Amino acid sequence: MRALVYGDCALDDWPSGDTADQGEPWDSFVEARTALQQGNVDASRQVWLGITTMPDIESRHVLQAWHFLRLHGVEPPDDEARQVLGGVVEVPVAGKHDLLAAYADGSVRYLNHGGDVAAVEPSADLPKVSQLIGIYLAMADNIARVAGTWDQPSLPPVPPGHGRVMALTPGGLRFGQGPEEQLRAQQMPRDMLDAATLLLQQVVAAST
Repeated sequence: MRALVYGDCALDDWPSGDTADQGEPWDSFVEARTALQQGNVDASRQVWLGITTMPDIESRHVLQAWHFLRLHGVEPPDDEARQVLGGVVEVPVAGKHDLLAAYADGSVRYLNHGGDVAAVEPSADLPKVSQLIGIYLAMADNIARVAGTWDQPSLPPVPPGHGRVMALTPGGLRFGQGPEEQLRAQQMPRDMLDAATLLLQQVVAAST
């Protein structure tokens, strides 16, 4: 589950397999992958660009489309590159990590260090969750303003005892990390960690 929250899955994993007729945008992702396998990179790029402008799709789909586009030489426009479509906080717990991811579409994923998962989908019936997602993403936007994009092929795991605060953008992953006490000693990471705590309380309540 952790690999699915960042919007940077491998081509063969989004979606896994070549099953058609899953509906959009999955069918378009399969179409782009098939075109790429056939050597038609331009066609793949056009399909991925089309996904980025589809209305009412999950933020993770948009992030994935831009991830594939960047891998194949297409960067988002400057005014779109830093747009925050999601935020992720990972904090150390009992030698492992809790992870909270929230997205601009209003969805939330909470992955407990013990393996439990809580999911909240966009809903007008959860105004408090929606409000706290907005605050959480505003804190992620602060991180995006100062952090550069991660330019390595894979995201390293967070070391034991360390935390990470991250903004998910069309231009790539932007984050800061370090020992939890150091993160909490800095204003922007602390604000995002505090926003994560408030959002998680509402997510747990909505999921029970």
